[in-house]
Amino acid sequence: MSNTQLKEFRATEQQEAYAAALGSPQWVQRLRAEARGRFEQTEWPSTRDEEWRRSDISSYDFDAYSLKLPAHAAPESPSECERDDTSGKIAFDNASCTDWALSREAQDAGVLFVPLYRVLSDANHDARMAEARSAVERLWRKAVRQAENRVQLWHYSVLSHGVVLYVPRFVELDNPFVIDLRYDDDRALYPPHVFAVLETGARAAVTMRTAGADEGEILANAGFDVEVGDSGALRFAELSTLNIDSSLFSNGSAYLGRDAACRHLTAQFGAMFTKVRVDGHLNGPGANLQLDGMYFGLEDQHMDLRTVQRHNAPKALSLALYKGAVLDEARSVYQGLIYVDHAAAETDAYLTNNNLLLNDGARADSIPCLQIHTNDVKCSHGSTSGKIDRNQQHYLQTRGFSEAEAKRMLVEGYFDEVITRAPAILQDELRTIVGERILETLKSDSE
Repeated sequence: MSNTQLKEFRATEQQEAYAAALGSPQWVQRLRAEARGRFEQTEWPSTRDEEWRRSDISSYDFDAYSLKLPAHAAPESPSECERDDTSGKIAFDNASCTDWALSREAQDAGVLFVPLYRVLSDANHDARMAEARSAVERLWRKAVRQAENRVQLWHYSVLSHGVVLYVPRFVELDNPFVIDLRYDDDRALYPPHVFAVLETGARAAVTMRTAGADEGEILANAGFDVEVGDSGALRFAELSTLNIDSSLFSNGSAYLGRDAACRHLTAQFGAMFTKVRVDGHLNGPGANLQLDGMYFGLEDQHMDLRTVQRHNAPKALSLALYKGAVLDEARSVYQGLIYVDHAAAETDAYLTNNNLLLNDGARADSIPCLQIHTNDVKCSHGSTSGKIDRNQQHYLQTRGFSEAEAKRMLVEGYFDEVITRAPAILQDELRTIVGERILETLKSDSE
């Protein structure tokens, strides 16, 4: 258990006191107050709302969770990365930054990769930090004004820790920036956030892991806002393995300029309740968005994932591929929307959702939608839900594999399409987690 928490605040009732205790500059206080004002005028999402119809949060006592002040113990400047395969690393234990490193290549290129509190401080900043601070303020304000529900507004009202990545024009870095969020608390709310801004022609990758201890009930209300400038490219991957007693809400937005590219991956394995939404805004002609997702629920896990491919400019391309599996009494929900604005002619968009039901008690809902306001577009979607193909299983068994080996190979192969799209730094970890879940499947079959 971290010994750096100084004071506790009730998660919703004491937002204003918590924000004041954080001691942020006026521009941050104004943004938190704007979010808090909208929060107070908004009701909690309910099953009357289409997006939340299959995910009921009415039983949550949100004020049973506490907000805790982080202790910013990170060094004044980053150390140099010890690993050759990363451009930078920032780690948090609960809300406190414990590790911060940056590669020499990234430092020489003028990249800013810092804990969020450094950007939110009152300290004098150099020109590069001032640019990053201006970008964070712009994205934060846009997010508050576009927020569609109370959970999002709550996040922006209390967000206190996270990371800012700012990549200057035409800087290209192949190795990822790694963010590790580790939680070992109980009955606590943590609102981490990632702001990433890539200027014109910049290229970078971010990999973020969210993990919890074996015990303890965490409520994570996370978010990210990324902006990719003209001809820039970002790869952003998220892996969540919170324990089964915890809950995760996550909302993220990506804004793409002309000929910009963004590839996002979410891999959800943890938490009793998960509600994740990713919005891609294709704002420039020629923008390219790819949304990949994988999830594997067991016991009574509830996983609700939503993607929005929002085409606001012509000649842009977006693809979404989400694959999931459910076991025991787990339930998954996938909602995908392709939205094409009046000005977005020659749009090319597709979304696919596949679900694997590993026993009779599991359930998967798939709701793909199209909303198109112009002609001359190519948009479509596909959705499947079913059990392991018995013909494929029989074929493998006739080739000498046992029933358990055949099932394992089929489930591994099913997920491999998404895993091979993940960053190399995550692929082995994803295969290990899937393998462990498959063992649970075989154990359930034997019982």
